[in-house]
Amino acid sequence: MGTSTRSCSVMIIVLSIMLCISMCDAFPWWPFNRTKVYIYNYIGKNASLLVHCRSVDDDLDEHWLSPDPTQGCMIKFYPMAFGNTLFFCGFTWPGQFKWFDIYKTKAIGL
Repeated sequence: MGTSTRSCSVMIIVLSIMLCISMCDAFPWWPFNRTKVYIYNYIGKNASLLVHCRSVDDDLDEHWLSPDPTQGCMIKFYPMAFGNTLFFCGFTWPGQFKWFDIYKTKAIGL
């Protein structure tokens, strides 16, 4: 196999992997699928809810949720393939503030 053929083969493999990663939501078996978490406001009492989610590495910004429980927000992220993933959110509504872990995984074997 010549150098040119080998380089072309490597390029095709790399492009195939990049395409698969960009389309990974279409392959549920793929270990690097994006995780989606949906959050809705069911507090009631016409109270708006401020949601601020983050991990150690990512800040997913603040989202205001109206008292309408049919209107929510979705946060998306890629869990670490070979490590721990933890996302937590702060929830603020009139007179209250709470933090919760909303997504937690542990690496296999740890």
